[in-house]
Amino acid sequence: MLGLDIRTVLISIEELGRLPEVVHAWLTGWVARNPDPEYFLHMLLHRRSTSKVNRWSSPRFDALVDRALAQATGVARMALFHEADKLAIQEECAVIPLAYNRTTALVQPWVHGWWVWGAPLLSYDDLTIDDRSPRHRGLD
Repeated sequence: MLGLDIRTVLISIEELGRLPEVVHAWLTGWVARNPDPEYFLHMLLHRRSTSKVNRWSSPRFDALVDRALAQATGVARMALFHEADKLAIQEECAVIPLAYNRTTALVQPWVHGWWVWGAPLLSYDDLTIDDRSPRHRGLD
């Protein structure tokens, strides 16, 4: 429909660091380790980031993110991150988010140590079950 010549390029795991040099676009996922726009905007797109994922660069974007990181209040910080997000996604299309996902878990009150943010990388070895559980003493 777009009239584009699209082909699949297979690369080895060792070549992933060269991905921006090899292809024009790719589909990937990104899971934040904490609920803060810095993790997406600064880590993925800022020119000084060690996790930068593409060749896109914008001095205006970098300046907005730098100013946001220097803010003392959350309101001013979030306004600057919002502006940087709009620039990178809506105006420049540096990344095109296809989906936003949320992980939800229902946990009984006798289960302790459960936490989830982003990818559910929780080790079940870290969980404890207190004596309110009907199975605490193997009764069920």
